Amino acid sequence: MQDVDTPAGRKRLVYLKGAWDVLIQRCATQAVDNDAFRSERCDQAWWREQASAYAANGMRVLAVAQWEVPATKSTLALSELLEDAAASPTLQINCLLAILDPCRESAGRAVAECKAAGITVKMITGDHAGACA
Repeated sequence: MQDVDTPAGRKRLVYLKGAWDVLIQRCATQAVDNDAFRSERCDQAWWREQASAYAANGMRVLAVAQWEVPATKSTLALSELLEDAAASPTLQINCLLAILDPCRESAGRAVAECKAAGITVKMITGDHAGACA
């Protein structure tokens, strides 16, 4: 948690980073013009399009979001965020982080060889499904 002075007054914020496809579902607003203290309604379709484009180019994509909590709150449990998630989106997406991490060329050949041999291949990476398509 961080207390910050904003144009609208003092706020207590929690910053989150994680899988963009999970966080975007929780976002009601988005930063305006790279200013995390100005927000507008979240255009989730636009964020999905951007993240999918990065993933399709072999990049790992994370989202960075913020969550405003009451100024009186001094501790926070993960369960509070999860409980809040059940109600409605409350986060603000601030940016996407795209990290160049292409699939190895040999991976595609190895998968093709396994499939040709009748082996069912399961890739478990934590990446978005379009990352190594």
